[in-house]
Amino acid sequence: MAISIRTAICILLPGDRIVLQFRDEKAHTYPLSFTNWGGDVEEGETALECACRELEEELDIRVNPAEMIFICTDTFTGAPRDIFLLRKDIQLSDLRLGEGGGFVCVPRTEIGVIPSNDILKNDIEKLNNYLSSP
Repeated sequence: MAISIRTAICILLPGDRIVLQFRDEKAHTYPLSFTNWGGDVEEGETALECACRELEEELDIRVNPAEMIFICTDTFTGAPRDIFLLRKDIQLSDLRLGEGGGFVCVPRTEIGVIPSNDILKNDIEKLNNYLSSP
């Protein structure tokens, strides 16, 4: 059996603000909480291609793969997840929600005050480690 590989994308806007997805009640994982964007790598695609595809499906934004920054491969959930960073000046009015119950843009330092889960906390820790490294 093949190991499922997933992706997570941290979208960081100017002003150190992060765009998070609100998972609706129908979500099979982490319902009714905020998470990063992402999903399963499909057969024949790379994790980077998956990350770009997921952003197009979930937010209707096209991303050049060169804009994506690989942070790390994480196994917090038991299966490998490649975590990427997209640092881009995106207007919230240009985002079109394709999946989930909504989205929010919050200062990265205030993520702890919104309904979250262990996976988001883990992702933000990885993001913070990356951003604080020389």
